[in-house]
Amino acid sequence: MYLLFSHLIAIILYYYIAT
Repeated sequence: MYLLFSHLIAIILYYYIAT
């Protein structure tokens, strides 16, 4: 569960930086 949340945060951060 924690790993999934970590991946979710990583994706959001990456998307935020990409924009």
